Amino acid sequence: MIKQVKDIDSFYMICEQLNKVENKQMNSDTLFFNMAYNPEIITYMSYDNQVPTGCAVIRDTLDVTGHRVFFILFQWRDAHYPKLKYEFTQFLNDRAKELSVRKLVFTNSRNEDLVTRATRGLGFKKVYSVYERKVI
Repeated sequence: MIKQVKDIDSFYMICEQLNKVENKQMNSDTLFFNMAYNPEIITYMSYDNQVPTGCAVIRDTLDVTGHRVFFILFQWRDAHYPKLKYEFTQFLNDRAKELSVRKLVFTNSRNEDLVTRATRGLGFKKVYSVYERKVI
């Protein structure tokens, strides 16, 4: 079962999962602050007998073309629930339809081939490349 969460304990649990990620681009303090105080952020968790099995933290925002999108900030799934990635994608797609959101979007700084394999069968495709320069 996937449902929206707004409680501090759930936010702490999600931040604990983020802390396990190597080479992450966002720290847990930033994620926690956004979940707790940013009204654009929507947090969903999945459960099996009241035990958390996954989460998706999304931002309801506009893309570079001005279209409303769900930007996936962080997603975690328990490895014992491999079908959960399909369930979360379908759940987010259904919520997006309800709210007239046009796309599900995410960025990733990991190996492109790995991302392609991980998202196979989910309907995602690469659209943009991002280049950045540090301000010095």
